[in-house]
Amino acid sequence: MNQQECVEWIRLVDDYGQAAPGPIKHIAWEALEKHLREHQCQGLFPAPTVLEKAVAASIDVILIADDERRFVELNQAGVDLFGLTRDEIVGRRVDEFFSVAHYQTIPEAWDSFMSDGVQRGICELISVSPPRRLEYRAKASFAPGLHVSVLWDAPLLGQE
Repeated sequence: MNQQECVEWIRLVDDYGQAAPGPIKHIAWEALEKHLREHQCQGLFPAPTVLEKAVAASIDVILIADDERRFVELNQAGVDLFGLTRDEIVGRRVDEFFSVAHYQTIPEAWDSFMSDGVQRGICELISVSPPRRLEYRAKASFAPGLHVSVLWDAPLLGQE
């Protein structure tokens, strides 16, 4: 990747980031940094701000998946939620961990998410015992081929 291509990636994420809320902007920059590092573009992006560091330390789970529904990045709250190491999570599919209310299958939910561009609802972490009920909000294509979700504990039925 040449310098011009790196700058174009930065502009793409920055253009999205101008309108994005803080947590989403941070995740976009994290994914961009990872992409640029992999393509030898170090030094072309800013160091994380205090806000970005706070989001990385958020108690809400922040997950990034690719077009194949594979996790490519997550914050420490995500690692803690799954009870696995980052290396045991990254590369695995959303389907292995979650079921989504109001959809029969994760692929059906994913197709709706991709066409709508955003999604919110209730999901269940099925990879733990007992399963854990979570609320989520998600934004598709915050960067090419990358999709972000923010999850937090859902209130118990009747306590909403």
